[in-house]
Amino acid sequence: MGLFNLSWIWSFFLSIFSSFTQDSCSHSSSSGSTSDLALSSIKSSALRDSDSVWQTIPRALGFQFHKKKLVLDLDETLISSSQKHCFRHDISVLVNLSGNHSMFYVRKRPHVDLFLEKVSEWFELVIFTASLSPYANAVIDQLDPKRRINRRYYRQSCTNRDGSYLKNLHTVCRDLSRVVIVDNSPVAFSLNKENGIAIPDYFGTNPDDESLLDLLPILEKVRDAEDVRTALVDHPNGVCGLKSPTPGIARRSNRS
Repeated sequence: MGLFNLSWIWSFFLSIFSSFTQDSCSHSSSSGSTSDLALSSIKSSALRDSDSVWQTIPRALGFQFHKKKLVLDLDETLISSSQKHCFRHDISVLVNLSGNHSMFYVRKRPHVDLFLEKVSEWFELVIFTASLSPYANAVIDQLDPKRRINRRYYRQSCTNRDGSYLKNLHTVCRDLSRVVIVDNSPVAFSLNKENGIAIPDYFGTNPDDESLLDLLPILEKVRDAEDVRTALVDHPNGVCGLKSPTPGIARRSNRS
């Protein structure tokens, strides 16, 4: 069979396959579609070399539809930021907020690079932040240059309740047995507290912070659980449970 015919058949198969495997957790509010990028990669490979298609499938798709969702907060969870130039930082971003340009200096939480690398093997990664999207995107783009984070949700996806921004996990995934959230504010995930792990606040001042490393054994167990909520309840560091997180109120400024 010629390359053209094989490529056409394969493209047709992919369109059926994509429809069939459309994850019930997918929503249009994400910043980009991993599946669309994957299909584009596969089709391009088919046109270049039909024999390479079969090797491209698992690498391009990553079988994300089999993975549970790990939802991560941004500020005071993965990073800390300040507009003070004296703030010791790893990243600096210039952000346009409603026509006003502001510089933010960002300190990465210790071990965040290792953490993202590891959990991206286990979960589909989602950022859910109460920050405004211009700030969040600028930070995430530099925090995650390898694009391990699959989707992003911002303040507009939060529920504003008495000035607090709550994160309804149904926005991310309709099947709550397959989604877990890590946030420094238990208030932020109070609508789905059975799915939450509260991590201590990070303000950029503790170079010995190991909270992200402490999370790994919990998440390794959760990824294999039939229902993440059961795994979190059974775990000694389960819901709202890494050390002593600050209860906090999920109130945010322009940036977070």
